[in-house]
Amino acid sequence: MIIGIDGNEANVEKRVGIGEYAFELIREFEKLKRKNITFKIYLKSKPLPDFPKQRRDWEYVVIGPKKLWTRLRLPFELYFGKNKPDVFFSPSHYGPRYASMPSAISIMDLSYIHYPKLFNKKDLYQLTNWTRYSVAKASKIFTISLASKNDIIKTYKVPDNKVIVTYPGVKKALSMSKDKFNFDYILFVGTLQPRKNIVRLIEAFSKLTPKHPNLKLLIVGKKGWLYEDILKAPQKYNVESDVKFLD
Repeated sequence: MIIGIDGNEANVEKRVGIGEYAFELIREFEKLKRKNITFKIYLKSKPLPDFPKQRRDWEYVVIGPKKLWTRLRLPFELYFGKNKPDVFFSPSHYGPRYASMPSAISIMDLSYIHYPKLFNKKDLYQLTNWTRYSVAKASKIFTISLASKNDIIKTYKVPDNKVIVTYPGVKKALSMSKDKFNFDYILFVGTLQPRKNIVRLIEAFSKLTPKHPNLKLLIVGKKGWLYEDILKAPQKYNVESDVKFLD
């Protein structure tokens, strides 16, 4: 059996969210090493050095061009390429628009449906439209909570047995030494974007500082979209010296 996987979400240097999810799945799939299963990882560009090494039953298929890759280039390869997969998995919202084999996708949540104003127009259009056709095409949909499963069923009118909850695992505990930070701190980890509610976090933190003058707020995460108000919030709430953006 040949299992095809879209590996592009994982093939980035700074992985967050779904990129981390996709990369860890790929690492775990590579460990299976079943005699009757071959994995083919489809990419727009060559795999990064920390990807599993290619071997007989673990193959990378690098195809271009990158433009319209999911909608046109990948479907073309899945229809006409050699040794086509028996099933195809996209660890993201977007599956190939056309495929001759059964496919599965992953959807983390439907925040773009509930809070559209928290997304820029380009991403919102893609999430709304590409997810809709991917859900219709997919044989199975994986998600990470019962709440998201119920949302998917209600929004896209799909049967219960089409959506499977697979709870995220734990990669490792985060250790930050007091030797590096000689103060008490609250730690936030996540992409800087409105739906993470970081502005409200900073406002809440500002209520603590009068009684806890040695307390800091450390924010770890890359800039996403519409992050300007987040960067201005420490000044707005008079906690500039106590809030650290660590990228």
